[in-house]
Amino acid sequence: MPKRRILTEDELAKVIQLYERNPNWSYVELEAGVPRQIAKRAYMTYKNSQPSKELSVARETVATDELRKHIHKLTKIAEAFVEIRKMPTFEDKQNSAHVMANFYGTDVLRQYESYARPTEQEVRRISYRNKLLFSSLRNHATNVDWNLFTEWQYAWDLCCKYRAQPRKRAREILKNYQNQKHTQKDINIEKSVNIIIQKLWEDITTSQLGDLICLWDSSQLDGEMNDELNNYLRKIFTDGNHVDVANILCREKDMLALSKAADLIKRAITHFEEELDETILMPVILKTPKCNLCPA
Repeated sequence: MPKRRILTEDELAKVIQLYERNPNWSYVELEAGVPRQIAKRAYMTYKNSQPSKELSVARETVATDELRKHIHKLTKIAEAFVEIRKMPTFEDKQNSAHVMANFYGTDVLRQYESYARPTEQEVRRISYRNKLLFSSLRNHATNVDWNLFTEWQYAWDLCCKYRAQPRKRAREILKNYQNQKHTQKDINIEKSVNIIIQKLWEDITTSQLGDLICLWDSSQLDGEMNDELNNYLRKIFTDGNHVDVANILCREKDMLALSKAADLIKRAITHFEEELDETILMPVILKTPKCNLCPA
């Protein structure tokens, strides 16, 4: 049985051109020099293959567009995540679970009108989508040390746990001062407590005091370290009573625990700000395997 003739690319191109110019197989046979049955079979095979090729191209186009949208969503959720990685104030009452719940409930992708308060159903949808996207982000962002996320949660909750005690102790110490020093009956205890706590926490979270407290704790018998902490507090406070109270607080376990927690939070904030920056994040996402939300 003779082998079926297969047209070359040039022959097929000529058959297609001739037939689409004049749909007559006798004309095609004459002009192309290819038997009409062979020409017709090759042409029909070509035409039947076109829909699948067009569909494949269309799918690739859609997948590329959806991947671009997916990456955009991941960068937005990363930005929102970095924004909530902040240092708690001494007045923050929310624990880390509440902070994350607020994060999940935020309309990061601006899917609802900004002037309208989302309904409960919309909030549930937003929260569900953000949880999926955050899970996807954690799968893709392999450059991030996600253990720091757990440490941030622990440190934040530690701040919530210990923040009340220094305020209470400062109040007790000032009341004792007031009782002992009859010439200073006019001490505004609550105002002084607020000033002391605010300045201590501000310096612990933004400057060197937290490090000095930790260093003093590790070398309590070092007189030089003791003097350094005392001198540093004198730079922060101008009121002698405030310096004395701060000196006592900085040598107690609650302030030490807060200093260590603040250090953990600062390290987590710095790491997430650097590693989840869009410039670094986008190429990492493209290199990592697909997640469940990635387009096929």
